[in-house]
This record gives sequence, C-alpha cells and structure tokens, in this order.
Amino acid sequence: MGRRLFAINEATGKRELDKFDSKHSKYILDWNEFKKVYDNKFTVYRIIYKDGSKGGWLENYKNLSQRGLCKVLDEAKVFYGGEVSDNAVVKGEAEVLLKGKVSGNAEVSGEAHIANAKVYGYAKVEGEAEITSEASVYGKAKVSGSAGVASKSKIFDEAEISGNGYVTQSSQVFGYAHISGDARITNGTKVDYDVDTGTIRK
Repeated sequence: MGRRLFAINEATGKRELDKFDSKHSKYILDWNEFKKVYDNKFTVYRIIYKDGSKGGWLENYKNLSQRGLCKVLDEAKVFYGGEVSDNAVVKGEAEVLLKGKVSGNAEVSGEAHIANAKVYGYAKVEGEAEITSEASVYGKAKVSGSAGVASKSKIFDEAEISGNGYVTQSSQVFGYAHISGDARITNGTKVDYDVDTGTIRK
C-alpha cells in the first residue's frame, strides 16, 4: 500500500484520507504542500509518486494522467486546464496551462511555457521557449532558447527553432529546417530551409 495523506475535500471542506489505489493510482497530491501561481489566481499542489518521490505541481488530478509513463517533475507546473498524458515528461521549471497539452513521448523542460497549444510525438521544447495560441510542435521537432511559436503555426518533422526565432500566423516549418537568430516566419509561410535572420512572409 502506498503512502497516505490527508486531503481537504474542496466541495465539503472536510478532512479526508487521500490514498493510492493499487490498481489505478501512480501518484497523489499532497494537499498540505501548495503554493499560489499566476498572480495568485491558482493553487497548485505537490505531486507524490507511488515510490515516495516528489514530483512537480498540479492544480488537480485532471492535469496529469494516471495512465502511461507521463510525469511532471522538479518544479514544473501544470494548471489552468493544462494536460500531460501518454509518456510525456514535463520538468525543470516549465509550465503547461490554458488547455495546453503535452502528450506522446514529448518532453518539455527548462523554463518553457506551453499555453493553449500542443506538443506531441517525440518533440522537445526547452530553454525559455514559448508555444502559444493554438500552435503545434510534433514529430521530432525541437524548439529551444528564447524561440516562440504562435497563432496556429506548426513545427514538425525534424525542424528546429532556436535563438530568438519566431514562427507565427499559421506558418509551417518542417523537414530539416532550422530557424535561428532573430528570424521571423509569418503570414502563413511554409519553410523547409534554414533561416537565421530577417522576416520571411508570403
């Protein structure tokens, strides 16, 4: 039997026992270790995995699937409708929120920010990268540094966005393309070649 912790049922206000279900639970939330985030609008709770190790932070059990090998580690936070599932890993000080979804075998680390966007497949998002506004990063794509992907744009195959590269307005970067430096891809442009400076638009 796993470690037991007492929980406060938010609906009733009563102190209840939160415990591991040997069949279905791989983690529980420690209701006694919490902090406020996002300008104090949300409360996140520390994850305790079945082996007794501590994980990252969740707002509730909907943020991290009990199935698969998915994990939220270190000081990473998933809240405000964010979801991590399958075998995905979110770690470091990364954040997933605003219905952001990390799934498949994807990895999000560093101080990366995923908001209202999807990261899946074998994709990696790291550093201070931001994926927002219905953008998608998938396949074996990688977004790192201070790069950003926004506004329904898609990064896939083995494409890479790094440095201060920015992809927006339903643009696509694919193949083995590497967008770096201060390059911007905008206005629905499709790019499968390297760009390290300037703005590329239709």
